[in-house]
Amino acid sequence: ISNITSSDIIDIAGIYSFSCNFNITANNTVESINTVTGQPKGIYMVSGFRNVISANNISGIESGSNYSPIGMDFSAPNNHIIEKNKISNVIKSTNSNYAAGIRILNGYGETSLRNNFVWNILATSSYGLRLDRDGYQNTEVYHNSINLFGNIPNQSGSIHAALKLINSTNGLDIKNNIFVCGIDNLNNNDEKSYGIHCQSTDTSFTVIDHNDYYAY
Repeated sequence: ISNITSSDIIDIAGIYSFSCNFNITANNTVESINTVTGQPKGIYMVSGFRNVISANNISGIESGSNYSPIGMDFSAPNNHIIEKNKISNVIKSTNSNYAAGIRILNGYGETSLRNNFVWNILATSSYGLRLDRDGYQNTEVYHNSINLFGNIPNQSGSIHAALKLINSTNGLDIKNNIFVCGIDNLNNNDEKSYGIHCQSTDTSFTVIDHNDYYAY
């Protein structure tokens, strides 16, 4: 699935799934999705139970609008397995907002993110994995490799993180990951790069162990 260009003011996804259960989405290549008004996503799944998303290759997801490009986006997933995916070159080419390799929004159950590779996510704020709002109750984050790098134009207040946690709840299990983040905000020295950036308390973590962090 490739070479999708759109000016629609909606989500534009290479693969879209709504409230599907026990599905396997595997071995797909989604690349070169570019929007000038809507929000581009490589794979977009809403709700659903015990789906497996495995060994997909997502690349070249770019937004020229005010919306954030996302490699793989999951809204309210329940007991999903997200594994062995490769996500790269997710870029916000205009000012403001963020880009994310994988985002989970309002998830529940025991969703597992494991053995995923994410690199070259670039925007005013750049996130390899973004767990959003109540997006990570009893979520496992195992054996993922995240590498964020590159330059952005002069932007104030930019924050970049290999793993971004927002409004945590409970049951977050993070083990054996590699988190690298080093994005340079050209002509502005107020950028911040983190291995993990958590907007919550440490009680969100059930386990956090044996991870490698490098922020520069």
